Amino acid sequence: MHTPMKQILYYILLGLSSLTNNSSFGQSPELSTYQSYFNSTLSGWTKTFTSFNLLYFQKEKTDPFENIEYMNINDIKDFYSIYKPALTFSPNQNQFIDIYSYWLNLDKEGKKIVSYGGEADQAITLCNFKTKKWTRIAFRGTTERIQDVIWLTNSKFILVGAREDKIIFGKYRPVIYIGDTIAKTFKCFVSKDNKLFQKSGGYDSPKLLKLKIVQK
Repeated sequence: MHTPMKQILYYILLGLSSLTNNSSFGQSPELSTYQSYFNSTLSGWTKTFTSFNLLYFQKEKTDPFENIEYMNINDIKDFYSIYKPALTFSPNQNQFIDIYSYWLNLDKEGKKIVSYGGEADQAITLCNFKTKKWTRIAFRGTTERIQDVIWLTNSKFILVGAREDKIIFGKYRPVIYIGDTIAKTFKCFVSKDNKLFQKSGGYDSPKLLKLKIVQK
């Protein structure tokens, strides 16, 4: 009489344990809809991590855009002469996102793009040609680096990068942001996989490599 009851309780507890474990990792349904981008356009980035899997990402928070004035759009010609190959334009070409100029702080000598040493921090900026506004929408310090960006639609985009682990010095975890220029928000997703770290050497996007920077 007691054995069947013990078995029933065992399977109930096992099921509850499974639900708890799944919720602790809790794959975000929203993030999983973008799996194809991580398999294609962002595959170079994902391959810099060991055993990358969206199953182990959880939504951490939603942040508003900073919406701080960055540069005068009238200065775009000089800016383009250095950074245009590394900018990421929306499908309709009405906007671009820049994740490089602030921390690279490049200059031009003749036809060469040169670096004398950049900033430790990083600004993510959005330029909108329709509104003629160029704003800083996010800022990152030394513990996190946004490494690439792609547009999903004319109003949504993905930022991907690496964040320094709080416990293991010198190890970096993947971080993903879904940005929305209409809602003016970022949804942040972080990995809960304790073994998922970026390989040594980090990641340089194809857009960044197009700049062919000469170190001085």
